[in-house]
Amino acid sequence: MLLLTAHGSEQLVRIASSRGACGCLSKPFDIDEIARAIEHARAPRRA
Repeated sequence: MLLLTAHGSEQLVRIASSRGACGCLSKPFDIDEIARAIEHARAPRRA
């Protein structure tokens, strides 16, 4: 799960991460940032 937000904060990132988000992008973001975040999200996770 990726979180895309207009008003990001460290608290929001911590909450999203604790609920399973593997990335958080705050506006403004560009297509390269989104592509990297998607690749990171799709990568196998290590246990």
